[in-house]
Amino acid sequence: MKKYLISCFIIIILILAYYYLTFYTSTSIISKKNVTTFIKTEQKELKLQNQPFTIKAINIGSAIPGHDDKEFSITKQTYLKWFSQISDMNINTIRVFTIESPEFYKALKEYNKTQKKPLYLIQGIDAGDYEKNSSVDYFHESLKNSLINDSKVMIDVIHGKKIINYNAIYASGSFDADVSEWTIGYIIGTEWNDVTVEYTNRNHKNDHEYHGKYIKTTKEATPFERVLAEIGDTIFAYESNKYGTQRLLSFGNAPTTDPFTYDEAISDFFNKFTTVDISRLETTNKVKSGLFASFAVYTGYPDYYSLNGEHYQNSYKEYLKSLYNHYKMPIVISEFGYSTARGETINFQNEDYGHSSYTEEEQGEMIVKAIQTIQEVGINNFILYEWQDEWDKNVWNTMYSIDVTRSQYWHDIQTSTNSFGILTFENGKKETPVILDGKKDEWKKEDQILNKNGFQLSSKYDTTYLYLLIEKENLEFEEETIYLPIDITPKTGSKTSKFDNLKFDRAADFIIKINGSKNSKIVVQDRYNPLRAMYGKQLYWIEPFEKGNIPKKDSSNFEDIELITSFQNLNRQNGDYQIENKATVVKTGNLIYGISDPNHSKFNSLSDFYANGNIIEIRIPWGILNFSDPSLMMIHDDYYEHYGVEDYHINQMHIGIGTKENTIPFGTLSLKGWKERITYHERLKKSYDIIKNALKEE
Repeated sequence: MKKYLISCFIIIILILAYYYLTFYTSTSIISKKNVTTFIKTEQKELKLQNQPFTIKAINIGSAIPGHDDKEFSITKQTYLKWFSQISDMNINTIRVFTIESPEFYKALKEYNKTQKKPLYLIQGIDAGDYEKNSSVDYFHESLKNSLINDSKVMIDVIHGKKIINYNAIYASGSFDADVSEWTIGYIIGTEWNDVTVEYTNRNHKNDHEYHGKYIKTTKEATPFERVLAEIGDTIFAYESNKYGTQRLLSFGNAPTTDPFTYDEAISDFFNKFTTVDISRLETTNKVKSGLFASFAVYTGYPDYYSLNGEHYQNSYKEYLKSLYNHYKMPIVISEFGYSTARGETINFQNEDYGHSSYTEEEQGEMIVKAIQTIQEVGINNFILYEWQDEWDKNVWNTMYSIDVTRSQYWHDIQTSTNSFGILTFENGKKETPVILDGKKDEWKKEDQILNKNGFQLSSKYDTTYLYLLIEKENLEFEEETIYLPIDITPKTGSKTSKFDNLKFDRAADFIIKINGSKNSKIVVQDRYNPLRAMYGKQLYWIEPFEKGNIPKKDSSNFEDIELITSFQNLNRQNGDYQIENKATVVKTGNLIYGISDPNHSKFNSLSDFYANGNIIEIRIPWGILNFSDPSLMMIHDDYYEHYGVEDYHINQMHIGIGTKENTIPFGTLSLKGWKERITYHERLKKSYDIIKNALKEE
């Protein structure tokens, strides 16, 4: 009996040890001898089960409204619904940037088990952004070893054999859903920090050779590429030994670290000073799958090629050609897309690209055009960015003006990066509070805040807009000019305006001018203009906080509302490059006329106002009105009292309406915000069907 108990105890200990080593560590218990793969490279092509395969993929983000991307709050049921919609769009692969929640992998396995045509997966991991611009290079344990360890965790996750305790980089939990049979490859990192890459190369000039069992470097490899070779070698070795399988492998890249050299002026202007080239990594005969090159290439940025003369009018196509000609392995364009946000970010060097803000229909048309361009040069494989809008994403030209720690609680459509999705989220459980269609259906009597001088003004708000309803008998929309002054902050504002010589019965910070369908706009008092305070040097050639340059608190000067898009431009004239040291802007205060009803034939997703009969409906994004966090009703404080943007809480705003003939009266709108309480519904953008139909025709 005693021997039996001892034997049972030993067996239990062995089982627990196996369980611990398998699920909690990256230890291989039994080394596999026969290594297989169902996906491989063959020169520039991909073969899936020995049949030609083209990656038609889309990125899925980790965030939904009310949650940032580190909360991993998307449910299994949501994923199942999304997978069905993605597959119906004629996409065959999804890509994730990091280890997602266990719910993601459970949903993927459940979905694929029921489908004749499964959705394949490209799994990514983060590349340690927390070390950027520090004294640490990629040979340091905190970078190289963390990437190696994270790669092993990634492999265990897709094989359904990992338990991850809480960490700040990727999801945690019990990963027991094996999705390896649908995982075609890994992309390590998205784009590399060019400063850290070059810092690594200079710190380790003589350490650029690596000869592993699966990957080795060529003689031209850089020290940084030697690090990539070691990471890749470890990935192939770990999965081969532990699971007896291999998948495709790539390291994310972007134009900032592409393998090309450019004219000195272009390199200086774009600050292009280093390269990363996966072609300087070679696989041994032990690799059954293969390497592929992955590049995040958005049309127009950085637009190196548009400055090389008329021959490169379609500079995006020329850049793709260069990639195709450079690599002898398959290439995947791993990120490209277009935003449907109202705000713009990019100042395009090449005017063929137009602007960086698109209606939903234009988004679809531009995506299809980009896919066609990718395929025309022979690349074929692509990953569209992205499936869903992510409210928590920020961008350089608006992030100074908002509380980035709470951006997930409202949809800032002045920020371009949070509206790249094909799926959008709109306020309300089923319907948005107000649709711009010239109808009063959504408006109630209690919404009215002013009834004077023949005008009735109503107002309400949601997580995206401030809404206004104007009613006036015998309204002649294209003939009349109507003004709506807005008092946001008690700190500044003026009762008079040199802009159209207006008078108000209280100090205004903004003025909405409704002057027909083509000439309407919103302007801001110069004291409350954030660009004047934050970018005065680049825009006005002044030191904004010097005493003589500070506008008066009651200044009657009102200015166009603009977004900065670049600090300087590079032009090519007669073979010479010239840098124009002046910032460029877009007039984001110009109002767009249109209907916001997605079911209407004249739907315009970027519309700001619409008139019908005696009614005008208006929606103004919170970001235009200098709200840093409307969920808490936080606005910008006086810039010149704080030398920049600081928050200030308000519980009401005042909105007036009238004409220039009289002093304009105001009504009052109470503001409570919504804190973290968000209701929303999903809607597929108009781009969805456009992309779906284009991919179906292939």
